[in-house]
Amino acid sequence: MVKSTKLRSDISPEEFLVEGTRLEESGEKWRAGDAVKSSNFIRRALDNYNLGLSQFPADFDLAYNKARLQYQRTQYPPILAQFHEPLIELLQEALASHKFALSIDPANADLLYNTAQVLSSLAEALDDGTDSNTPRNLLEDAVGMLSRSLAEQEQALARASQESADASYRAASEQSDDTVTPPECHATAPVANTITKDEERWASVQEPISEKTICDTLIAVLETLASICDYIPSNALPDVEAVRRMGEDVIANKAPMFLEKLDEDEQLETGYYLATAKYVVAVSELAFKSGLLDLKTYDASVKSAFEQAQHTHKKSRCPTPEILCSYADSIIDFVIATSEAADAALVRWNRATKASELLTLVSQMSSAKDLCSVYVGRADIELLRYRLCFTEGQELASCTCSSKLTVFNLDLPANLRTDKSRKTLLENSHKYYRGAVSFTEARPNETDAEGKKMAVVKEAVVACLINRNEEALEKLYAKGFDRKYARRVISDMVDQKLVSEGVLS
Repeated sequence: MVKSTKLRSDISPEEFLVEGTRLEESGEKWRAGDAVKSSNFIRRALDNYNLGLSQFPADFDLAYNKARLQYQRTQYPPILAQFHEPLIELLQEALASHKFALSIDPANADLLYNTAQVLSSLAEALDDGTDSNTPRNLLEDAVGMLSRSLAEQEQALARASQESADASYRAASEQSDDTVTPPECHATAPVANTITKDEERWASVQEPISEKTICDTLIAVLETLASICDYIPSNALPDVEAVRRMGEDVIANKAPMFLEKLDEDEQLETGYYLATAKYVVAVSELAFKSGLLDLKTYDASVKSAFEQAQHTHKKSRCPTPEILCSYADSIIDFVIATSEAADAALVRWNRATKASELLTLVSQMSSAKDLCSVYVGRADIELLRYRLCFTEGQELASCTCSSKLTVFNLDLPANLRTDKSRKTLLENSHKYYRGAVSFTEARPNETDAEGKKMAVVKEAVVACLINRNEEALEKLYAKGFDRKYARRVISDMVDQKLVSEGVLS
């Protein structure tokens, strides 16, 4: 907070902003190397903003900075761990602060965008599988915030373009005596600049709106729409159509006019086409579940969406790890979503094999990040392929008794139903889960604790399948591992078709 033994009566909001900025910068300095010290600076910055708001409750900059910092602390796992409140409570607190700031300036494009991010994060945190309405409502609110932000950004860009045209006209007028017809003006009349130097010094730093800014918002819209698809019932056809219509408006109408004005921004273009691919796949999965797409069309949709994302920039020589991981995730979702489709066993096997190849490629790329998730993904796929070898609920059948043909999936070719193949898949899955755990132990700052806990449980589950008993899980519980958390992970594995319900008691 502002350094003073007693709060001066003449203190200004700007002094609180300066001190808050100094504390935030100190926190950022220590973020990578000392999470405890960084979090202490964040606490002091928040205390400073709270003190400032107690004196100047209508100051937008103080309210904006407080809200932004409250959300940022939830986005870095080592920092988040230093705040002992539950993540949901911290996000709810950040959301309340964003709404307060919006009450001061409801048309601030940056604040509207940030509020949408908080809503999306809160929806994800609340997704425990028991309530789909709350996350969906939050995501719909996020789309509304992004739409408002986009409208403000488009207006600001139009005003900036008009002002640039006016400036060009004035420059041309000064250089020529000829009469020049001024360009049509759609902006409001300019206001005289009466800001003093002192006021200008402490004015909010507003980044100029550009085509890049708008593309960032369009990406967020597509990502949020893709997330909403997870919560729409398959029989809610009007809602399916509404999401499809909103996304198509972005892809067909809004995005092209801004993308063509980008100056060879490969990272942004890749981000946009990746978001587009995720959206297309999410809508395709929802349409398949709703009976609007057949298996072949759904499969082709996943493939074409990511083929486009991989070849969007002329300078790109190969797809990024992020694109390959997202492609693999979408394939896994396809395999899960088509579990009850007729005559789909071989298609699902081939697509799962493709996902495995993609993640193997990612694991060999020097630019790959979050290898824990890559290892878990590879393990999930091997377990999913192992699962495809069997009929429902027969994973614990003997892996060496090939005479029990009734337990095997006869829709697969014979070479995929050998003892060696099944054993290899199961052992590979266990190895990759073990690799994920080892990675988190070797590089704790690169992976959140949740990722390690999940990998530990999945590794134990596969050990149970290998040994055909539950000894591995019992040993885990004997060490004090959270039994309730483990059961939740196993329940998720059932939902993801990695194991059958009832295979583990």
